[in-house]
Amino acid sequence: MVDSWIRHAGALAIATDVIETIEECASNPSKAAGWALAVITPEQNVGLKALLNERLAALDEQELASLPELDFVIHRLRDWGDANLANGRLRAILASDQYLLTALTGYLRYSRRRG
Repeated sequence: MVDSWIRHAGALAIATDVIETIEECASNPSKAAGWALAVITPEQNVGLKALLNERLAALDEQELASLPELDFVIHRLRDWGDANLANGRLRAILASDQYLLTALTGYLRYSRRRG
């Protein structure tokens, strides 16, 4: 069910957060007791990460630059996928006035993630 949602989700930052939460559940099972996401195995989560990486790799620069929480998403793309791909995608955004403005506008909006 989660893989179907990630495959079709419009909110890729939320999908990224869900995958990170699954990872946290696996690393601290006692803290995650009773969480619905705790039933997803680390092996299943590897597949979810790959699926999310495919979705992110398929975005054009405008779509990627427009993602809320772009910094969080691009860091996870680097951690979970191809660091060279993530770096290249970020470089393309930073090299373009149009994409950079889009990314900065999103970055300067309120974010729920801190730290």
